[in-house]
Amino acid sequence: MDGLFGLGGWQWIFILEGVPTILLGLLAFLWLTDRPEHASWLSEEEKRWLIAKLEGERRRASRVKHMSVWWVLANKYVLIMALVYAGASGASTSLALWMPQVV
Repeated sequence: MDGLFGLGGWQWIFILEGVPTILLGLLAFLWLTDRPEHASWLSEEEKRWLIAKLEGERRRASRVKHMSVWWVLANKYVLIMALVYAGASGASTSLALWMPQVV
């Protein structure tokens, strides 16, 4: 297919691999519903069970207070994880840049 419609072989592979993904995404968007009550592919018993399960989880869920961005950024766990991430990415970048010269 190389050269067909002015597209290279790699471009055809790119398109042909993307088409099923796009079609499945559209199918999921059209077929899946927001609520179990509207799901035509569930039986009535499954709908009742799922609605009861979701309602029970909603009642059990604890409320989380909203915090400002500055409050979150000052959290010690966030700072520790940021330090770990910075160290890991710094070490990875250093190895990627300097390892060929060392070898």
